Amino acid sequence: MEKTKEVAGVLVPEDLDINGFESGGHYEPKNDFQVNRINAARKVIAQSYVKMKTIQKDNSSYGLKHDMEKVIGEYMTNGEFIVAMIGEGFVFKRDRINCYFNVTATSVKQLRKTNEQLQNS
Repeated sequence: MEKTKEVAGVLVPEDLDINGFESGGHYEPKNDFQVNRINAARKVIAQSYVKMKTIQKDNSSYGLKHDMEKVIGEYMTNGEFIVAMIGEGFVFKRDRINCYFNVTATSVKQLRKTNEQLQNS
């Protein structure tokens, strides 16, 4: 059983910090998660992303967090995005510091399209 900790009311793997998984090998581990950004992302995730049975490897957590930054209008860390996805019930598969989720590519594309339309109007 993997050790966990609580971040913004969500149980996450103990080795997750603001940069991602096991980031101590790359950066000094930091746990100063910003709950307001996690909660803002969770609202968008709940309204926009659709779960599927399998892990979708077209978009990593790092790529998806950039999409989310555009939607919520502020910077967020990879780890904060991962917490938000886990909090909304998405399953993940680690890939070094990042991960992939069971989110449909269609819902990811739709959120991007909606965001582009809003920025162009």
